Amino acid sequence: RTVYHIDFTKENGTEIVANRPTILEVIPADYICDFCVAVIKKLKERQSTEANFEENMKEECWKHNGTACDDGNVCELINKVALERLRKDEPLKICVDEKMCPDKEKEITEKQEKEEKEKENETKRKHEEEGKKKAEEIERLKSEVS
Repeated sequence: RTVYHIDFTKENGTEIVANRPTILEVIPADYICDFCVAVIKKLKERQSTEANFEENMKEECWKHNGTACDDGNVCELINKVALERLRKDEPLKICVDEKMCPDKEKEITEKQEKEEKEKENETKRKHEEEGKKKAEEIERLKSEVS
């Protein structure tokens, strides 16, 4: 009986498991952002209409990723935190955060800064109104006492 020993390496041109193409290799870069936003919108729609959305997502993920070559770690990313983020955040913000829309990052940052300023101004306005009401109440009480 003859036994052969072969080392499989990248150098000798033999790969046992081919690398999966990245999303950037499958979808042209010009379309990645729009694709991401469309996917997130669809997931948000499903999340709002499916009572057992989390379980459905996990089941679908394991069905497509739980192969002998993949331990399904991507499926572990479906958790309460990720689902809450999906529920709360805008699709474009999620895609920018995930580096799918690098040209939109500035736009999102500016929008967030504007919203923060608006919140600060609203809070400031409410404090001023409360202070004004308190001052008026004090004046009213003083005039009643006199």
